[in-house]
Amino acid sequence: MSASPRQSPSKSPGGKRRLSSTTESRILSLDRLKGLLRQEDAYGIESTYIPDEYPDQVVEEYATWRYTMVDWFQKIMGTFQYQNETIEVTMSILDRYVAAKPELMKQSKAYKLAALTSLYVAAKMHEQCCLTPHHVNDLSTDIHSIERIEQEELEILKAIGWRVNPPTTTAFCRELFSIIPTDLIRKEEIVGIFKMQMNHMMNEEIFVTEKASMIVLAALYNAITSVHKAEKMPKYLELRLFSALGLSKSEDAKESISKLRELLLTVSLARNEQDEEEENQDDAVRDGVEESAPKEETIECSSPRTTVSTIA
Repeated sequence: MSASPRQSPSKSPGGKRRLSSTTESRILSLDRLKGLLRQEDAYGIESTYIPDEYPDQVVEEYATWRYTMVDWFQKIMGTFQYQNETIEVTMSILDRYVAAKPELMKQSKAYKLAALTSLYVAAKMHEQCCLTPHHVNDLSTDIHSIERIEQEELEILKAIGWRVNPPTTTAFCRELFSIIPTDLIRKEEIVGIFKMQMNHMMNEEIFVTEKASMIVLAALYNAITSVHKAEKMPKYLELRLFSALGLSKSEDAKESISKLRELLLTVSLARNEQDEEEENQDDAVRDGVEESAPKEETIECSSPRTTVSTIA
């Protein structure tokens, strides 16, 4: 029986040998990761961005405002058909503006205006359907004029050095999954757990000064070990991820990731318990309504308002 002819490597039109599409994709992802890592230094926020003289009450109120805004942004994303990544961009813009102008932590109305304008800027840069100053005016329940909103946009852009393309956790995750051999891991389940951690993380002020790359690595650790029911990430994955993110496997790096893993798990657990409690309360309210409502009547629930008024 004659042997089948050996297939020659694919060649480009010029006759040179060409890399496989998988290898080319991984090389491009590694290049993009390098670009994202370079961006992190320009978009970082110092751990000392909250003034030492601010009392705990001020800091706690600010953290609550921030939590409320992210929660509200997540609820209206579907209304505008925006990507979740746009919330990340919005909060990066807002957090850096607050770092440059910390007095906003004491001014609820000014903080609300900055938050809505940050969403306006992020959508303008990253979404096909942009908000307008009129939309922002409507969302703020007519508190601020169109002129004031446009002035705020310029103030924000100047304060953050016109940097409106931050390296997001979503971008890092997208590229990292391109270099991981996904046939060896349960990708869909891992992505699901990863996204849950990212959604919960965005609300919390404690992550503001952390690098997106480190948060992503910690979240992937949690997701992969959870899905595969293992105490540690497989060595080949650990090495590949550390190498892709330019990290050495030093004790300091491991300790930083370990702390972030614990924080992410704590936040996700607390948020899941809160969501479950709210769901039970909603069920109880619905049951009460159904029991008290006349059989022949239909109760229609109006859609939630798209204005934000929870920050005093």
